[in-house]
Amino acid sequence: MPNSRSLSSRNSSHETEASKPRTIVKVNVHTCSDGTIDNDETHHQSFPIHKNHICHYSAFFDAAFNGNFAEAESQEVQLYEVMPETFGIFVNWLYTQEIMSEDGEAPDIRSLVHLWLLADRILVPSLQNQAIDLIEQTRQQKGNDRLPSELFPIIYENTNADSALRLYVVRVCSAPYLAQIKNAKNYPPQLLLDIVNAIRERATGKDRLASVPMTPYHVTEEEGEGDRAKRTKIQ
Repeated sequence: MPNSRSLSSRNSSHETEASKPRTIVKVNVHTCSDGTIDNDETHHQSFPIHKNHICHYSAFFDAAFNGNFAEAESQEVQLYEVMPETFGIFVNWLYTQEIMSEDGEAPDIRSLVHLWLLADRILVPSLQNQAIDLIEQTRQQKGNDRLPSELFPIIYENTNADSALRLYVVRVCSAPYLAQIKNAKNYPPQLLLDIVNAIRERATGKDRLASVPMTPYHVTEEEGEGDRAKRTKIQ
């Protein structure tokens, strides 16, 4: 049975550990690729963050701040081609485990896609899973069968073939109940190919072997006198 001296010593040790100041690191976020600073604060922002928080959830930042890189010495990381708004949602998630915008509202699908891509880049799989679940919940709640097509080029430029987000997009876009694609401008060629292949993969063996009803593909054979006269003149 522990004596009072050992308990006192243990409590004292715990209090000392808890009272130690936590290291603050800094992440400088830039929307551009070279860190150019302009007068628009929405293009760049510095985020002071508790080191233990960000390193616990992100293998990327853990390696940066605790590895053999210059960032480990300076305790400062430059992060390019990321919107400060997106990184702010990530920082809020670090402390609350909830995905919320600065105004306390649930982000829209566009913001959630950018958040997923950020989480993929900085290696936070738990945030990726929360974000993609919220994307689907938002899509269903708004009654939108489709995802915003303007996001497709961004997704395909920043993911590979086996990306979970890309596979999800293909699954939604290849649903049989969707209306026709009227404008392919926002559909990367690879996405269109993926949609076709996804539809084929879901088809059963019976569907693939079934005969094609040919009537819809026949030209009209009946001609009126006027049509026959016109054809004679053309010939």
